[in-house]
Amino acid sequence: MRLLHIAIVTLSLGAGATFAQIPTRTPPILSPLRLHDSGVVDCMHMWDSGTHMTKQEWSRACKRVQTRLDGLDGDAIMRATKTQR
Repeated sequence: MRLLHIAIVTLSLGAGATFAQIPTRTPPILSPLRLHDSGVVDCMHMWDSGTHMTKQEWSRACKRVQTRLDGLDGDAIMRATKTQR
């Protein structure tokens, strides 16, 4: 029984030390242009040759949609949604 307690204490202390060594990393803050470009690139990765659009049409659609998304004020939309409830 004593051996079981020693094993539990040893493992618990080791696990705490392991968790303490995990570095915290904050995500980088991207400029609006980099965010825009990143969104377009993500959209382009979704294109498939089986879609109803050519790759060039898809690219134009990605850029158009991302430009609209860039212009949205997400905080205002969330406030309006909350007040409608």
